[in-house]
Amino acid sequence: RQNKMEQEKTKEQKGEKEVKMVDDLTEFGAHTLAIYYEKFFPCSEMIKWLSYFSPKEVKEDEKEPIIDYLLRREFSFTLEGDIYCRYMAFQNEDEFKKILVSKTPIKIDIGAVFNVSPKLHHTLAGGSEFKALIPKEKELVFDIDMTDYDDVRTCCQEAKICNKCWKFVTNAMKVVHQALRDDFGFKQLLWVYSGRRGVHCWVADARARKLNNEMRTSIIDYLSLTIGNEQTGRKMNLRSPMHPSLQRAYRI
Repeated sequence: RQNKMEQEKTKEQKGEKEVKMVDDLTEFGAHTLAIYYEKFFPCSEMIKWLSYFSPKEVKEDEKEPIIDYLLRREFSFTLEGDIYCRYMAFQNEDEFKKILVSKTPIKIDIGAVFNVSPKLHHTLAGGSEFKALIPKEKELVFDIDMTDYDDVRTCCQEAKICNKCWKFVTNAMKVVHQALRDDFGFKQLLWVYSGRRGVHCWVADARARKLNNEMRTSIIDYLSLTIGNEQTGRKMNLRSPMHPSLQRAYRI
């Protein structure tokens, strides 16, 4: 009986220790983020995606390696205390992970691919070969926000969401996904939760990444059914007969 009591006491002590460890990990802060970035964050997948499995580009005329594609990609970090760090770039997965663990950002923004590494932005003057940072490529990104449906949903408002009103987002995803594939021929579509009240669609096809601002605006206009804004008021822009894409969206 004494041995059994000692075993139970030992289990309780171990249990108390385990609870304390969990409590420590659930306290959000730099230490917790460091563990997350070290053990769980998908660094390898992120780097493979954002470099598109091409560590180096080659000049068509000279067939010589030039600056890394990934190294010309800008990242920005938001650190604790609302400290914003821009013009960050990384050579490989190891460097990316090392900086994540050391700086523990609470937010990561993915920027464009420039003509030169953003790290060199302070040298782009005088005798430099490059006079300014010029964006060359950027994924085509669509943002579907739950607040866009505040006029028609009756269960929640603003940033609040539930299973009932989330159906608006899932239906919007189906409509946009089908349009991007059937009407524009895009194939590389990545849908991700925005982290708060909506979803983002990243179109990663090579030709999508090279679209200029005018082309991007035209695609957005094609997919938009409203005119106006929050200040002037939004109105539906529907005509009869409906465009085939709208008929397809209705069937979806």
